Amino acid sequence: RPMEPCFVDASSSMTLNLAKNATANAGNDFTVCETEAVSLTEASASNYVNIVWFTTNGTGSFSNNQIVNPEYYPSSDDIMLGCVNLQLNAYPLNPCITVAEDIILVCFQKNPTVDAGGDASICEDESFPLSLATASNYNSLNWSSAGDGTFDDPSQLNPKYFAGIGDFANGTVELTITARPMEPCFVDASSSMTLNLAKNATANAGNDLTVCLFEAAAEIQLDGTVGNGAVILWSSSGDGSFDNNGIEDPIYYPRVSDFQTGSVTLTLDVEPMQPCTVVANDQVKISVFMKHEINIPAGWSGLSSYVQPADPAIETVMADVLSELIIMYNYDNEIYYPAYNINTLNNWNYQNGYFIKLNSGKTLNICGTKGDNRTLNLTAGWNIMPVLSNQFVPVADVFGELGAVLTIIKEIAGYNIYYPEFGIYTLSSLMSGKAYLVRVTEDCSITFPEVVNKSEIVNPPSNFDGSDIWGEVIPTPSSHQIIFPASVTSSLNPGDVIGAFATDGLCAGMLLIDGSQSAGALTVYGDDAYTSASDGLMEGQMMSFKIFKAETSTEFDFQLQFDQSMNDGHFANNGISLVKAMNLLTVNEINTSVAPNIYPNPAKDIVNIGFNGISAVTFDVKMMNAFGEVLKNIRSAETATSLDVTGLAKGVYYLRISTGYEVFIEKLILQ
Repeated sequence: RPMEPCFVDASSSMTLNLAKNATANAGNDFTVCETEAVSLTEASASNYVNIVWFTTNGTGSFSNNQIVNPEYYPSSDDIMLGCVNLQLNAYPLNPCITVAEDIILVCFQKNPTVDAGGDASICEDESFPLSLATASNYNSLNWSSAGDGTFDDPSQLNPKYFAGIGDFANGTVELTITARPMEPCFVDASSSMTLNLAKNATANAGNDLTVCLFEAAAEIQLDGTVGNGAVILWSSSGDGSFDNNGIEDPIYYPRVSDFQTGSVTLTLDVEPMQPCTVVANDQVKISVFMKHEINIPAGWSGLSSYVQPADPAIETVMADVLSELIIMYNYDNEIYYPAYNINTLNNWNYQNGYFIKLNSGKTLNICGTKGDNRTLNLTAGWNIMPVLSNQFVPVADVFGELGAVLTIIKEIAGYNIYYPEFGIYTLSSLMSGKAYLVRVTEDCSITFPEVVNKSEIVNPPSNFDGSDIWGEVIPTPSSHQIIFPASVTSSLNPGDVIGAFATDGLCAGMLLIDGSQSAGALTVYGDDAYTSASDGLMEGQMMSFKIFKAETSTEFDFQLQFDQSMNDGHFANNGISLVKAMNLLTVNEINTSVAPNIYPNPAKDIVNIGFNGISAVTFDVKMMNAFGEVLKNIRSAETATSLDVTGLAKGVYYLRISTGYEVFIEKLILQ
């Protein structure tokens, strides 16, 4: 405005430019996963001439720190630090001078980590605590199994695992733990471990057994089975041994106490494989019976055993030989007669001996425990004695202390005797399984030794077979011994034979003169009451005697003079006669130097037999094959006869021609 009086205004103009201050917005604080780049997409800025990003505490880098929205690449230190400050500076346009600043806090979420722990093993009756598992930076956890087991809480870091049936069947199972991440991470972490599943040890000693064995060579094959075992050990309640007690199926060798007690318990212990700790065990009870195998011959014999049967019923004991058994009885006349369903023996007693008769030879097996009493009480007179030993026993070892109390021991249905008074010792050893007849002058006792001196054992001689002279002698349980002192037989030659006969001409016993210049015993057998045929002499029957001269193959009748204080020559069961002298009978009408004529020889149909130069003779003819079987038997009261051989096979035969005073054996050939 002008000053008065002036009235014209004066004016002038200018332009004022108004610049805005720079602005910077780094965005909101946020968190990223450790493996991701930091994208600063929320940042903004205005009114700036340039901008700069930088970190105030980190060591990472920017993709371009002079643009509004770069990416930040955190370093490992940044991630370890956990969070970093990123600052955005915006530099203003002129004329503004104030720098706009903003800071954002970026935090780093670590990915989850998880470790299931190392592989492990458990036993089948155990659960497994997953106590070694570790995890971090997770939101949640979950355990899973590749098998059929279960967890008590699969969401826990350290649960328990209970293996399933399928797990144990497979032997292993894989267990996996999965860790879910914290936001914003999205990748799960997992870890697995293998759980080895060990089964408990198992032991099966096998089924209980009952065995019947020879004491000297007893062995039992065991049938044990073992599962999952590291160490096997067998042990015995008895005194036996194993061939190898560290295997599942060893051989066990029972010994004395096992047989004495009759049973033994064997224990199988099995130590498990790690990590199992429970020892498995099982037992097998074995009833150990001693086996006595007795070979019983055909016909009559004596029978005994040192074994008391586990089942003493006589029908059970004799079952092995029942098909051939005719009869058996003891000295008290208690009998077992199967054909007539008679049994008064009832039970076997190892301290008894038995008379027995079989149709044919058979083996008897007696199973039981060894008799614990080896002493026998004998009464004055005759006794039947068992043999309480599993082997031959020298007679002297049993009877040596009796002295003159012992009269005689003889075989049942045998020839051998032990007769100290006359120095006859054809029976020097007692055989296990047999029974013998013993005569003593007073009540006494004998004891069988527990241990036998085998060097003193002498097997009894075999019985003399003179069936080609006077026919077969049939041994029976009834016998009479005739004692021939050496002075009586001194005129006889080795090979000569003395025969004892019944009144019907049956030969009931023979004695071979062996040239030993010692006394001999002729055993004469009585008739067998259990056959219809005549087998020997009847009680009280007078005995007659013949001599067969081996050198000339001739025979002679003779008479014996007996010691009348013992027996006068009449047969008696268990009788004993002592011969004082023997005298040949006078032969009338017989020219013993004349041999029979046999023609034609070889022959085809008819064979003529006769004696020349003899007015009258009665003779018997038996035709036998090479096996001694009698095929034809005729008697002639004249000096000649004929024999029809039509139909007989070609070959060699023998004619036994007996005049009553002489016996001739002639060979006959049939064409």
